[in-house]
Amino acid sequence: MDINNTVTFGKTNNDTSLKIESQNSYRREESDLDAPTTTTVCCAAPFERYNGSWWSPKFNNATMERQYYTSSFPLRLRGFQTTLIYIAIACLTFLIYFAVMAKPNHQLFIAGCVAFALVCIGLLVFTCTQHYWRWQFTASILTVVLLFVLSLASFAFYSELLKPDLITLSPIAAFLITIEVLFLIYAVLPLPLYLSVGLGVLYSIIYELLCSVKSPAVSSYGYGLLEDTVTESYKPSQVVVKVLLHCLIHAVCLHSHLHILLRNRTLFLSKARSVIASNELEAEKALKEKMIYSVMPRMVADKLMETEEEKLKNKEPQWAVKKKRKGKKGNQRQQQAPQVFRDFQMFLMQNVSILYADIVGFTKMSSGKRADQLVALLNDLFGRFDRLAERLGCEKISTLGDCYYCVSGCPEPRADHARCCVETGLAMCEAIQEFDRDVGEEVNMRVGIHTGTVLCGILGTKRFKFDVWSHDVSLANTMESSGLPGRVHISNKTFDFLDGEYEVEDGKAQSRSTSMLLAGVKSYLIVRRKQDAPPLPAAFRPVASVRRRGTLTTAAAKEVEEVKLPDSGGDHDVEADGEEEDEREDVTLALGLVAQNLEDDANAIIEAMEGNPTNMDYFFNPPVNQLTLRFKQSGLESRYAEFFQEGSQSSAVSSTLRQLAYVDYLIAFSVYFVLAVCCFIVFEAKTPWLIYFALTMVVELIVFIYQTYWFVRCGIETSRFPATKQLTKSLPRHLIGVVLLLLPVGVVYANFVCQSIFLAEQFVVYFLCITIMHFVNFPLLSSWMKSLLAFVVCISMIVVLQFPCCTLPEPTPRSNATEGSQGNETLTLLFSGSHVVSYEIILDFLLALLLVWFLNREFELSSRVNFHGEALSVSDKEKIESMRDQAEWLLHNIIPKHVSEELKVNLTYSRNHEDIGVIFWSITNFWDFYEEGFEGGQECLRVLNEIIGDFDDLLEKPKYNTINKIKTIGATYMAAAGLNIQRRDERNPYGHLVALIDFAIDMQRVIQEFNSNMLSFAFSMRCGFNHGPVTSGVIGTTKLYYDIWGDTVNVASRMDSTGETDRIQVAVNSMQVLNRMFEFTHRGSVLVKGKGELDTYLVVKKRDTPLLEVEESET
Repeated sequence: MDINNTVTFGKTNNDTSLKIESQNSYRREESDLDAPTTTTVCCAAPFERYNGSWWSPKFNNATMERQYYTSSFPLRLRGFQTTLIYIAIACLTFLIYFAVMAKPNHQLFIAGCVAFALVCIGLLVFTCTQHYWRWQFTASILTVVLLFVLSLASFAFYSELLKPDLITLSPIAAFLITIEVLFLIYAVLPLPLYLSVGLGVLYSIIYELLCSVKSPAVSSYGYGLLEDTVTESYKPSQVVVKVLLHCLIHAVCLHSHLHILLRNRTLFLSKARSVIASNELEAEKALKEKMIYSVMPRMVADKLMETEEEKLKNKEPQWAVKKKRKGKKGNQRQQQAPQVFRDFQMFLMQNVSILYADIVGFTKMSSGKRADQLVALLNDLFGRFDRLAERLGCEKISTLGDCYYCVSGCPEPRADHARCCVETGLAMCEAIQEFDRDVGEEVNMRVGIHTGTVLCGILGTKRFKFDVWSHDVSLANTMESSGLPGRVHISNKTFDFLDGEYEVEDGKAQSRSTSMLLAGVKSYLIVRRKQDAPPLPAAFRPVASVRRRGTLTTAAAKEVEEVKLPDSGGDHDVEADGEEEDEREDVTLALGLVAQNLEDDANAIIEAMEGNPTNMDYFFNPPVNQLTLRFKQSGLESRYAEFFQEGSQSSAVSSTLRQLAYVDYLIAFSVYFVLAVCCFIVFEAKTPWLIYFALTMVVELIVFIYQTYWFVRCGIETSRFPATKQLTKSLPRHLIGVVLLLLPVGVVYANFVCQSIFLAEQFVVYFLCITIMHFVNFPLLSSWMKSLLAFVVCISMIVVLQFPCCTLPEPTPRSNATEGSQGNETLTLLFSGSHVVSYEIILDFLLALLLVWFLNREFELSSRVNFHGEALSVSDKEKIESMRDQAEWLLHNIIPKHVSEELKVNLTYSRNHEDIGVIFWSITNFWDFYEEGFEGGQECLRVLNEIIGDFDDLLEKPKYNTINKIKTIGATYMAAAGLNIQRRDERNPYGHLVALIDFAIDMQRVIQEFNSNMLSFAFSMRCGFNHGPVTSGVIGTTKLYYDIWGDTVNVASRMDSTGETDRIQVAVNSMQVLNRMFEFTHRGSVLVKGKGELDTYLVVKKRDTPLLEVEESET
């Protein structure tokens, strides 16, 4: 029967539930189980992915159910082994008892105990073999059958002709054994729910049928029963009591079974969550490394990630964070030392070769091409260079428009750094010629190389990248600009490291450049590698082709008619191209994983749990102290104590937790109420009992009604009251649990009046045994506390049995009219202190106490392991979120957010934009401040890092949300506004340009404040602004790079380089657009390379009132 036909279940919270919906076939098969439903009461599914069957609760996915059956095998094995050990202990105990007491037929009982103990030992050995996995169900059924036979065998020896001391096993002991057998069937043996219920009910029916068949012997078993009352001893009222007791026992046993079932399944899911979260954590870490390696070298990236991981490691997980008083927080803030400088990653490297390569003819090539065409061409060309640099031992630094630069010997030193750069430069010249043939262009390469000392690292907090700084870097740039197209131009320092392996000719750099950096520098042009030079390593040998065929097969490149690559007719480079294309796809597709939510499907759970031996160890060796059951990990114990309180106040933690808690209270009330009813039926109501019942019934009703209301209202309404929050804390919960566990014991002892119990003394024992077994209730409470309480009750029962609590006023003769009688006998009460059967009862109570201790331990262990799995899952998810935040941060420092979103869909990105504002903001005298005589200039760059960091912090202001930092070039800061069309205000089409000028003015203010803290030096600035159409795109293969190109960018750069100190210079077209918001002063005509004479203006200040509003007011 499907429970969905009768009960409506609510959906669990998406943040805490496993979204185990797969994207394949079984999603469609089970769509009816995942359909949204409504709920009228707080009665959600008992566990996630519940199949809706109350008779055989399983997961609603057959594959997952099989995996659960496999993964939970250690739990079933432990339960079965515990059953066998318990039965063996019971057999040994009764064997000793039968041997000592030497009652009639005790030899048969001893033989039965020995045989059953041997069977248990044999089965225990069998569980250690691999065959048990196949025959586990059969072994459990065999154990149940043997339990039935042995526990019911005593009925064969009952006869009304026997005196009490001649009965080998009394009916009272047999009933107590029945209770223990039922608990073994329900709570310990690994049997499905329907089979446990069926076998348990069958066992109770067989037991009562045997009692009815042997009723004369059972009922006249004279524990104080007078001859004239024998016929009344099995009256209908007591039959009703026996039925009620059996129903109560089955209810408690069923609750234990369901608790174990739910806990095992939630444990499986929590462990799966933990494993999946751990796997996801590793994937996130790998993704993070992949992204950061795409923007900086591995050594620098590892240093940066070590710092971030150390912060992550030192950060306390959410489950370990305790609430601290405000005063302590204030003290902690006061104790924290202020950080003077930002984190700074910079390394001084010597003997580093720097290569600059510029595309000659790029402006002509880019004119008249759409954005996607230009980006496709650059991506193809720079992709070839990326592959060459990686193969030839160079580290790509960046691209500056159409300029490509890289280094060798940095950040990892290598002796052949000069040769690496020279070979890379030569290969670039060949690659660009091949590029011309492939796409029909006429561009060339000018390469310059210099060797010296560099500072390498990262500057700033946004869009940072690995870069190099030093005078030697500037000289390498000059070597490129003073070189010749198609040639590799090197300095004399680089030449000295080549060991004469190359033919060279005089570079004559001074004849083509007037740069002061070339003073005293001898330069050379590489002709070729000498024939008698040592052979190059295998990696340096030229390959047949380095073309990037894959890149130009994208949708964007297919539209570029003039850049379609012809088929070479061969497949010699297909493998290399495929690998490179895979690298590009890996990086870009990996970016799409950054923003994905953690979604666990059935396949993920199965893969996480199968074939991993550590998962089996987790069930066998939980992370707790085996004696105290306290967590080994510090901080978890107090967090576990608060677990129920948080769960009770949050609908997300779990409806299952609330359901289990409510059933605990329901069982406690049922035990109390049924025992009270039975006492009213069996015993004579005395005044102490009536008073106790009146007082305790009020307590039970208050607790039960409150818990029912809280459960029906899902704990949401009541959680608003402070009293409710206090009651759900650990100590109040334990106190309430202790009271509810002890109240049924009080019910029995309140009726312990000799005059009222001597007609039904056995029921006192029955009731007390049920109260002891009731101590398995409230599984979330301390197992040692409950077991200790059960032990106290057991001791009290032993005391009552061993001391003369009840005696008849005078000996009462009982004539035995049957044959074989020995004359008159004196009747003795069970609680007279000398009854022969009391030892049997004591043994049964001790065995029941052992079973209670074991069940309590298993319940608490499963709760703790379940909580630990959830805590690990939460902790790993927190780390994943932190990793994702770091990955997002890293990603958006490589590529703007709106661009990365596009890359998650397409492998390429290119756009044409209109009315984009671009600024180049330079610290004009930084290189005057820069001094390499002290720590190679590292502290000077630390100052630059602070300045750039202050500029980056300005971008956090909401009014600058349309501005994107593009890059830093030495001491020049480049930014653009309006690239993200979604952030532009349609009502104010030039608002982003105004914001960019405001940003430049704020940068002036920042540098002025910075200068106020300088002792003997003041930085000066210069800014160039322009606006117009630009092209943006992402280029590169192994190292993705976002940049913008166009005439607008070139003019903005010229506005900076030709500007005035401490002023913002704009072209006339930008002044006309911004004149409404800013005051300008005319500077005059400025010669701009490639544009001729341009009329320029200098920003004075921002107008107090926009010009248009002034004109309207005057009108």
